[in-house]
Amino acid sequence: MFALAKYDKAREIPLSEPVKLALAAHLRRFPAVDITLPWDVPTGKPTTVRRVVTSMWGHAIAANDCNRNYWKTALKHRKVPRGRYENGMHELRHFFASTLIDQGESIKAVAEWLGHTDPSFTLATYAHLMPNGTARTKTVIEGLYGRRDTHSGPAGPATAQTAE
Repeated sequence: MFALAKYDKAREIPLSEPVKLALAAHLRRFPAVDITLPWDVPTGKPTTVRRVVTSMWGHAIAANDCNRNYWKTALKHRKVPRGRYENGMHELRHFFASTLIDQGESIKAVAEWLGHTDPSFTLATYAHLMPNGTARTKTVIEGLYGRRDTHSGPAGPATAQTAE
């Protein structure tokens, strides 16, 4: 059956240009397939949805089947460790979030991309990935002063008094 994702939330995910190009290439090779299943409950109203990813027989893939039959099989062939929590499909979500944080995306934006309603949850989950405060602070201040004469501060030339 078809249903909304966790917590009954519909999500729109904006795609970057390289992802759009990869998706277009995939769709040229494997065209989307219309699949009709009941909505929300097994006896629900039949609903047709165009699926981009299907089984080799053109059927919908259940999440658990995707993980077990496709993802874990691919990991096995590449000799990548595959435990219950190690390198599972959910790890892709964490990889995505950590990449955004590493590249300086705001916690608010990361929360929106992940579908978190409260950015404080995102911050609590990924705070350990935040850039080192000391190094970042030094870089920010050095950048501020680096835009001026090296002997000048925000208020003008620096003066130093020394005791003789």
